[in-house]
Order: sequence, then C-alpha cells, then structure tokens
Amino acid sequence: MKKLIFILLFALFLPFSAHPFWIWSGKSKTLKDHDITAKLGPAFRLQDGIKQLEKKNYIKAKKIFQSLIKKYPDAFEAAEAQYYTGRCLEDMQHYYEAFKAYQKVIDSYPNSKRINDLIAREYNIGEKLMNEDIKSILGFKKYDFVEHPSIEIFKSISDKTANLEYAAHSQYQLGILFMKLKRYDEAKESFGKVIDKYPDSQWLAPAKYQLAQATAKGFSGTDYDATAVTEAASRLGEFVSSHPDSDVTSQAQNQLNDLNNEEAKKNYEIGLFYERQKKYSAAKIYYSQAADKNFDTEYGKKSAEALERIGKYL
Repeated sequence: MKKLIFILLFALFLPFSAHPFWIWSGKSKTLKDHDITAKLGPAFRLQDGIKQLEKKNYIKAKKIFQSLIKKYPDAFEAAEAQYYTGRCLEDMQHYYEAFKAYQKVIDSYPNSKRINDLIAREYNIGEKLMNEDIKSILGFKKYDFVEHPSIEIFKSISDKTANLEYAAHSQYQLGILFMKLKRYDEAKESFGKVIDKYPDSQWLAPAKYQLAQATAKGFSGTDYDATAVTEAASRLGEFVSSHPDSDVTSQAQNQLNDLNNEEAKKNYEIGLFYERQKKYSAAKIYYSQAADKNFDTEYGKKSAEALERIGKYL
C-alpha cells in the first residue's frame, strides 16, 4: 500500500508536459504512458508536434500535424501544422514532398504569416534539386525520362508569387536548368520572360547573356543555314554593347568573335558552293557578305580572297 501511495504521489508532482501523460492501470498495477494529445485542442497538438520535431522524431511529429489538420482544417493552427509538415519532410531530405507541403500552405492558407519564408524554402529546395549530382547509367540520366522537379518548383514560384525578386530569380534559374538539360528553345523562352517581365531586376543583364548563349547553342538546320548563328551573334553583340562592365563581357566578346567567324564560314561555304557550280554572281553575294561584315575573322579573310579569285569571271 505504501508503494502504491508513493507511486501516485510521484506521478502527481511530475512536471506537466504535453507528452507523455502517465495514468495508473488497475489491471496491471502499473503506470502507463497515455497519449492525451488526441483528446486536446489544436494549440496543444501543434506544440506537441513541434516538440517532437525539435527532438527529430519526424515521423511522429508529422503524424501529429496531419491529425491536427484533419480534425481542425479551419483553425489557425492548421496552417502552422501544414508548414511544419513541410519542415519534417525537408529535414528528412524528402525535398520534393516538402515543396508540395509548403505549396499547400500557400494555396490553402494565403493569409499565412509565413508566405515569404515558404517561398524562400521552396526556392532553396529548387536549387538543391537542380544542383544534385545525377549519375549516368548506360549513358542515360534519370531526368532523360522524367520531368525534373525543379522545373515545377521554379515555375510555381515565378507564376504565383508576388515577391518579384524571387519570381525573377526563379524564372532565370528555370532558364539555367533548361540549358543544363539542353532544352535550348525553352531556355530562350525563360530568359526572354526575365527580360520582358522583370526589366528592373538584377537578373536582367545575366538573362540577356544567357539568351544569347541559348541561341548560340540551340541553332540547328542545314550546313548552309546561317539564320540562327546570325541571331546569336546579334544578341551577344547587343549584350557586349549594353553591358561593357559586366563580369562576363570578356567571355561574351570571345564567344561573339567565334560566332562571327561561324557566320562568315557559312556564307563562305555557300559562296564556295556556287563558285564550284560556276555561278559566280551568286557566289559573289555570299563572299561579299562574309568579307564585309566579318572581315576580321578567318572566313571573312578567306571570303575576301575568294572575291579576288572570281573577279576575272564577273
């Protein structure tokens, strides 16, 4: 009897905590851990879940948060529980699932005080997934077959957020990601949106440079099609003229020189084709374009020499 009284007094004077709560079991004559979280309101549940999160009991914490949301979907604490669900998933390195949890707060609880924090967390997840090292298997990578999750993340931020800096940065990063995936037409579209929608953003100059890069890397067609090369050279030339002090201007100038030579080469090759057909007037047109516009390049100089060579036939 004394033992029982001692146990009951000990339990009575234990500091109260949200979890666990101990009760006496008459059947087993022992104290049992009894989770009273389910019997209490949303504020109590939220604090209990946060304590479990702080202890890194992520699965248990997530279960508490999800139970709160289900039972009290309209409570203030429901928005917080959805946020902390994302925190659990992020700490567990389930990054895409964490993004979906954060986005649900933005979509379902637009008045949440955490909107800016949520956007920042989503952006960081997008960058983390974008920069992860993806190993090749038999020459193929995972994202050759499934859509890269960062595409959805960056699109969501750029399309839905009122935070212009994150919107512009996400739109820019979307273009960079498309470049990594060698989807150059989509990269051009993304960088174009940065230029059109966010002209006052710090990402304007980099976007112009990357747009020229995407144009240069993405040109295709026959060997005699110089249209895309000309467009890429034009965009790089505009960037160099407009941003002479940019950190990448020297690199852009070198690439511009290469593109100018490529443009001259294509005109030279067309001229050479007509020359071999003894259509000297047509050959002159293309040799002249290369020699006049790109004289300082290798093929500009070759074109000038070709003009002298066919001059006797004109």
